[in-house]
Amino acid sequence: MKVLLIVTTSAVGGAPKVAYDLANGLIQDGDQVAVIAPNDGMYFEMFKNITNDVWDIQLRKFRLKNLLEIRSIISKLKPDVIHTHGKAAGLYGRIAGINLAPVIHTLHGLHYKHYSPTAQFLYFRVERILTKLSKRIICVGRGELEEFTKLKLNGANKAVVIPNGVHPPRIMDSSIRNQMGLEQNIVVGCVARFNIQKGQLYLIQSWGEVIAKHPNARLVLVGDGETLGECKHVQGADHPSIIFTGAKQNGADYIAMMDIFVLPSLWEGLPLTLLEAGLLSKPVIATDVTGNRDLISNNQTGILVPDKSPTDISRAINELIGNPNKARDLGINLNQLVNAEYSVKRMVELHKELYCSAIAR
Repeated sequence: MKVLLIVTTSAVGGAPKVAYDLANGLIQDGDQVAVIAPNDGMYFEMFKNITNDVWDIQLRKFRLKNLLEIRSIISKLKPDVIHTHGKAAGLYGRIAGINLAPVIHTLHGLHYKHYSPTAQFLYFRVERILTKLSKRIICVGRGELEEFTKLKLNGANKAVVIPNGVHPPRIMDSSIRNQMGLEQNIVVGCVARFNIQKGQLYLIQSWGEVIAKHPNARLVLVGDGETLGECKHVQGADHPSIIFTGAKQNGADYIAMMDIFVLPSLWEGLPLTLLEAGLLSKPVIATDVTGNRDLISNNQTGILVPDKSPTDISRAINELIGNPNKARDLGINLNQLVNAEYSVKRMVELHKELYCSAIAR
């Protein structure tokens, strides 16, 4: 097959990582892969390392020039299938692909909850039109499919679930914890880009209750983004027990050195960091939102807490610090689930089956 992937961003994040793993897996299976993505992050060079057909096109803002350029690329490339990742890529790709190739779109989360009512109305209206232009819609989790359907976006029942996948853990860099001087500390942390969705603000606000009971605890926040400045200036963020590392390419190494992993998101698709924490058998605390619920069953594979609730986050952290046996068991249970159901190999196989069915019709 010849597959064209269109990706909204090349910056560190779940969608470009899934697109890269998918592209790499397809190429290893003998398929041809081309990529359209903006050169705004490390994944752009990674795409160029595995395929010669990579185009740098900015997608964040809609421009007719970019749309025509993408349509021209599709006309010359003649892909068997176009696969778009993320909202902006889905807008460009589904319009540009009309009458040229079947288009499959992956949502990677329904990003509308922070929109104004007017913006939500427009988003839903446009998405319903784009769904009609899609051969299939991929939801990365059961919860996302349920929400997509509940919002009346799943016209003609085009949506299917293909979960994100992660690779088995490689040999981790075990020196990070020592380099940070945290050998004797309890390390709680989060690896995520800083934006409204990820909710680090509420984790920081919870930390005073944790450090009051466990002075030896340290909170490590890995990532960069538009809300980083706000989070650094919230009351209590300047406490010496809170460490901001900035963006790191080796996020899994930082998860590996944590004793407890916390994801305080306001919404999700299917977060790769939770999958990585599971592969590393880490006890997880996550907000009870779409996406997180696909992986975390409360008190079985982790602890679920309400979103935007610092009190509940601190209570859960203190519970796991005080009960290491429970923390260990939760990590083991999550590890078994992720190993059984969320491999990159399975993700690639399911995508290829969907591509074949789209081409055949």
